[in-house]
Amino acid sequence: CGRRPPDHPRSTTFDNSSVDQLIVRFPDAPEARAARQLRAEIRAHVADSLRAVAEQGLEKGNLQAARRALEQLKADWSDTPAARRLPSLMARLERAERVAEQQREAERKRAEEARARAGSQLELLDWRWSRSYGYAIAEGRVKNISGQRLENVVAEVTWYDRSGGFITADEALISLNPILPGQASTFKVIAVWNPEMNSASISFKKLFGSSIPTYRPSR
Repeated sequence: CGRRPPDHPRSTTFDNSSVDQLIVRFPDAPEARAARQLRAEIRAHVADSLRAVAEQGLEKGNLQAARRALEQLKADWSDTPAARRLPSLMARLERAERVAEQQREAERKRAEEARARAGSQLELLDWRWSRSYGYAIAEGRVKNISGQRLENVVAEVTWYDRSGGFITADEALISLNPILPGQASTFKVIAVWNPEMNSASISFKKLFGSSIPTYRPSR
């Protein structure tokens, strides 16, 4: 009839609910004490494993794995001995994440600058402007990074007031004409001083022609 024989051996495995019932109903029974001890050992083992995963992730730079392990340790195993190292491990992780973010940001900037430089013909090495004897004088250096000679390169400077409003603009040929590949040239642009002058911008172009793409390194 398909019934289990009366002398069939009872299963020796328990699910969690069975273990919980055993511990609650018979707390002083040897089986309950053994179950509690076994459960504590399992929890300690799992927590130690999570701590080891976090430490390995920190050592090898796998910060995502380290964070997952530490967050799980904090959420589910905070009562285990392994959790005592949570504060120090979290501090290490946060420091490592900050360093990694700084490295990613630096790499992003390097990549952006490399793209900007690759698409430029000139590199602005340095420049400044100041007032001198009733004139605004802008001067600096520019380098030819195009791989070809550039003729009649003009530096154009525009001055603005405190609110960013246009005041005036002036221009002048750079000192070298032509400027050969790899050469650097000085330039100087002079305009009549205006008391409202507060800031200035610079660009380069061909004489009677189009603008010249210019790379401006971040300082």
